[in-house]
Amino acid sequence: MDLYLKHSKLDASQAKALLNGLSRSIALLQGPPGTGKSFTSVALINTLIDSGLANDAPILCVAFTNHAVDQILNRLIAQGVAPSKILRLGPNSLLTTVAKESSLTPNKPFGNDSFRHLRDIRKELTQHLQTYASQARIVAEGITLALNPLLEEAWDYAAQQKAQCQDPTKAFYRFLTGRVPRRTPEHHSGVTFTEENRQQIGRQWFDIAVQARSEKSGEILQRYSAESGRMGKDAKSVTASDIRQSFRVMGVTTSSLANRLDLIRAVRPKILICEEAAETLEAHSLISLLPSVEHVLMNGDHKQLRPVVSSYELTAASQEGRAISYDISLFERMVAPPPDLAATNVLPYDTLEIQRRMTPDVSKLIRKSVYPFLQDGESVHDYPLVPGMLNRVFWQHHYFGEESDEESFFNPFEVDMVTALVKYLTECGTKAQNIAVITPYKYQMQRLKQAIYSALQVRPYDPLAEVPTIVTVDEFQGCEADVVVVSMVRSNEKHECGFLKIQNRVNVMLSRAKHAMYIVGNADTASRGPMLGEVVEQLRSARLVGPAFMTACHRHPGEAVPAAMPGDLSEQAVCRSLCNVTMACGHPCVKSCHGDAHQCRAICKKPLPQCGHPCTQQCGVACTAICLVVVETASSDVTLTCGHPAPANATCHDFSHGLVRCTQMRDSVTQLPCGHEARLSCDQTVENYRCKEKVSFLLPCGHERSGVCSSPPSENVSCKEPVTLGRPDCGHLVSLPCCETDRPASPCMEAVDVLLKGCGHLVRAACHQAKDTSLQLRCKAKTTTVLACGHEAVISCRAVTRNKPINCKQQCPLPCGHTAKCYEAVDANNYRCLVVIGTRPCGHEQLCGMGSHCEVTVPIRKVDGVALRLPTTAPCHMAKTVGRQLALEEAAAVSAVLDSPSRAAPCKHGFDAAACEKSIDLYLPCGHRATVACRQTSDLTQVPCPIICTITYENCLHEKKLACSELEKHQTCDVLIPVLCVRGHPRELTCGEQTTADPTHKEAECEHQVARSLSCGHTVGVPCFQAETPVEPRCTAKIIHVLPCGHKTDIECAMDAQQRDAVPCHHKLEVTGPCGHSLGTTCIKSRNEDLPACTAPVERICNDCSHRSFVACARASTWSCQNKAVLSESGDPGSLRRSGQTHLWLWAREVGEVLRAVAYHEMSEDHGDQARVRSYHQARMQRHTFFEAVHEADFGR
Repeated sequence: MDLYLKHSKLDASQAKALLNGLSRSIALLQGPPGTGKSFTSVALINTLIDSGLANDAPILCVAFTNHAVDQILNRLIAQGVAPSKILRLGPNSLLTTVAKESSLTPNKPFGNDSFRHLRDIRKELTQHLQTYASQARIVAEGITLALNPLLEEAWDYAAQQKAQCQDPTKAFYRFLTGRVPRRTPEHHSGVTFTEENRQQIGRQWFDIAVQARSEKSGEILQRYSAESGRMGKDAKSVTASDIRQSFRVMGVTTSSLANRLDLIRAVRPKILICEEAAETLEAHSLISLLPSVEHVLMNGDHKQLRPVVSSYELTAASQEGRAISYDISLFERMVAPPPDLAATNVLPYDTLEIQRRMTPDVSKLIRKSVYPFLQDGESVHDYPLVPGMLNRVFWQHHYFGEESDEESFFNPFEVDMVTALVKYLTECGTKAQNIAVITPYKYQMQRLKQAIYSALQVRPYDPLAEVPTIVTVDEFQGCEADVVVVSMVRSNEKHECGFLKIQNRVNVMLSRAKHAMYIVGNADTASRGPMLGEVVEQLRSARLVGPAFMTACHRHPGEAVPAAMPGDLSEQAVCRSLCNVTMACGHPCVKSCHGDAHQCRAICKKPLPQCGHPCTQQCGVACTAICLVVVETASSDVTLTCGHPAPANATCHDFSHGLVRCTQMRDSVTQLPCGHEARLSCDQTVENYRCKEKVSFLLPCGHERSGVCSSPPSENVSCKEPVTLGRPDCGHLVSLPCCETDRPASPCMEAVDVLLKGCGHLVRAACHQAKDTSLQLRCKAKTTTVLACGHEAVISCRAVTRNKPINCKQQCPLPCGHTAKCYEAVDANNYRCLVVIGTRPCGHEQLCGMGSHCEVTVPIRKVDGVALRLPTTAPCHMAKTVGRQLALEEAAAVSAVLDSPSRAAPCKHGFDAAACEKSIDLYLPCGHRATVACRQTSDLTQVPCPIICTITYENCLHEKKLACSELEKHQTCDVLIPVLCVRGHPRELTCGEQTTADPTHKEAECEHQVARSLSCGHTVGVPCFQAETPVEPRCTAKIIHVLPCGHKTDIECAMDAQQRDAVPCHHKLEVTGPCGHSLGTTCIKSRNEDLPACTAPVERICNDCSHRSFVACARASTWSCQNKAVLSESGDPGSLRRSGQTHLWLWAREVGEVLRAVAYHEMSEDHGDQARVRSYHQARMQRHTFFEAVHEADFGR
């Protein structure tokens, strides 16, 4: 255990619980509030994973709630467990990083493809059933199915009406009611339908359509049932081998475990972790004990809330249910069974003893009654005080009575008091999301939510709003908050406290707060509960129970102010001092202490120049040129031209400009030219009066449109009635406004399958793209091809048709013995092998292909302990040299500045005027006020103005908000407007470009790629504006060409004969060098006699020391014995034996040369060549001889 205490963050009780959890087959852990039950469980799971016990089958983590399962899985991820190794089973999980059922492969029962196919069938059925809502549309389909000759005239009439109004509903009802307009079948054929005939025909149409729809509905339901059955069959046949191999932890609730019992049993988990076992029903805990489980850890706290049982008669609190006690968990039965139950063996368990959540003022409330052994951690003593409150814990005692309805209890006074307290705490600086409001009753919780959301002016369920947590006590188990406000609710003359007498619930209620807890309730009523009675007595002895909260202003510290009513809890009520803050206008703030923004509300009262009346604007707002002072005049003082007295509410501006109008209504009703009647005011005439009666207008298209009588629609008005039409080119349906039916339709975006001519694959594209032969659709199919190197690769079909070189990524050997990608290994002499072969003295990795110097780029921030003003980077082996040079340059630059006689004069703050960063408020040249640095005041024209202004463009009336300094750069409107070129390609132009460009949007502006057939027979992709240009673009297609040397190569089609013959030939050849060895080269190099250096190993014997060595053939003529050089430097033949590093380096160098030469021959492509085979075997013999020489040598012994 000492090792756990030394190398982990566990305390003594947690380390002991961890060791017992590993050594016992059934380990029980009791964790009081804030002691770290989940932290200990996570440490145990990490230990089991690190030891490899989860490799055969994942660890099963179960809990009663989704919140508990998600919480422990989140802690595992935070402790380093990879999310890809965690599987979360079941719905309603908020985790997004771990694997879930829906993320399993498609051949699993929860595959995405199966669910998507089933969803599509269900959507098709829903859309089909929705069409039954309109009887007229059903009959419209029946008309098309009714081929009875007796109904021919009616069918023609209905078709005619459908073609005229595009609405089968109106045509059907006109036919049934007999309201036929002119030019009906009855007028031109002499056929007359009676009302009975019409109803009979309508019923026959309806029966035909319903029968057809029923057949289609039955066919869709059969497909849905078949797909559901197939998915169920696949789900039952799933094996759990993939889950055992892919995951290390599996989280699930007990309910989801019961629903997936067959799948989880097939996984055969051996380790079970049961979180919050004390609030899990006994039946749920028993079903989690699978036959394969060998190790169980259950943690919880039986002194907190028990499992929830809907029937009170089955709980241990009821007289008749005490023998059953269905709400007692399996954990409590094994740890501390009630004395009235049958004898139960109490198993050994561990208890955590140090809490790190509650401040000592809160923890002592539960220590005396529930946890006498509980200790406070060191961190809980450093919590800050709550701003605006004098105490961390206080109980406000009141006598306001409770109220009740048929379901629950509530207390209106506590709703108002708690709402005022929460608002006061947020005004004093406590964040709303750090406050929790809890209450035992659900109805009280609902009223608190409404009141607090209204007081804080936030919308319910707004994900971005900062609101406190408002829940019941039972819902808040397992959670915590900085400040907790408790509403006790119960307050009555009989002192009945309800289920507040249950110790488990009171324990949860009093153990949620971290920094402070404030209780509002009747202390006399609550004292009837066993535990609450001790808590009230303890708080009263500490003088923490009273009729009012003790508050104090945190801005103006002084005496405490009691707050007994909701109106007393505000910053103005708590602090009666004046704010007295000098505002921007220069006036002091005369309001009482407040925390919101300061705004001067004084009236300007400066005399206006045009009339002398005082200005009525607020301070800081520019005086208006329109005087709005009401001129008080008697009715006999001023008379208008009509003879009526002037109105009493006329302003100074209206009188001075003759704008006073007589609003007295006439006694008689006036007949308007349109035929309507209206009462006019004295200053209104029939000519300038606009009739406001609502009428209906008939548009030229036949649709009706409502409007005002005085504003009839013009002849060119656009009818917005939706009309469904079939496209003439493809037949797909499109819904358009009636006014757009005569215009060319937009390109059809219906998805269709297109067969590509080049490769024969199917591709999904829009309908208008499928019909446009100039478009070159991209094929997304995969195909297998043989690359130039001889390897096979799976690439896209489009890459094959482009005839571009494809890099082969298969691994091929390098001369050093390592492997690299095929396209990199082609030029093995210039490729640097990146395999790590060791560690350099500087600490960086030694790569196989790198030299003796470390080239890793490192930052240079300090040199010999002195920090650089301008840090830089350099290669590792040059870091010290570069750093010292920069340090010398910086020192010289600083000395030059200090010794310069022309240093700038200091500013008014006493600093260098060119570098002073003090803030100054002033007006910029644009007229806006801003805060700038002192060094910027020398040239205010270079200071950007940050004020946001709105610019309105004159040509298009678009508006845009920009910074004031950016207005000159945006003189042209850049709002994007979609347009189409002459071929229908969509593109976007800015508003400024559209107004200056050709209104027809010539194809010269379109850069969309289209296919163009060239005279050579190839097809290339060109921009849309080059689709029909007289000058053909350059053909870049690859063709096979025979070079003068006889070899074949790929060239561009556009090359002429001279360019084709000048293409260099890179075909690989084997030639015999001057030395007689076989050399690998290319055709062009062999013709230019540019042969590579021969690397074949040859043996050389030193004439002085008789030392044998193998070197490359090209270096044989200049070879000199290195052992001879070492011997000549030391002067002692025996020193060669003692210089271990020197002779090892020499031997390693020669070994490397031979191995490179041998590897070159082993990598050759043409092993059938006799010369190659002979050279290959010769190199192997030389290598064998060399190793024998190394073995017989006496060096290093």
